[in-house]
Amino acid sequence: MTRTVRTATPIIAALLVAGCSPAATPTPAEVNPTPSATTPAAGLMTVTGTVVDGVEAGCRILQTDTGGYVLTGPAAAGLSVGSTVTVRGRIQVGALSICNQGAVFHAVEVVSG
Repeated sequence: MTRTVRTATPIIAALLVAGCSPAATPTPAEVNPTPSATTPAAGLMTVTGTVVDGVEAGCRILQTDTGGYVLTGPAAAGLSVGSTVTVRGRIQVGALSICNQGAVFHAVEVVSG
């Protein structure tokens, strides 16, 4: 009986080590993939509102009837405070921002405004 326990112990130890290896842990990119140019357009949403300054320097907020979005992305760079615009893009789920005034919205296109 002791012989069976001695033989099984190294096998169990090897299985435990293999299950805890770093390769089994997903990378941050696998957990929260970054959208790319090849991401389907089906993930895009269109939002209309007024561009306002955020309470933090450098923050631009798109204020809508239902709340605000922190604007990021190339399409947001040229938007003027006070203008009413419609933009297309994606909410960046889990993204952190110093603005703290709503979900981060990565604008990829200005539809009007």
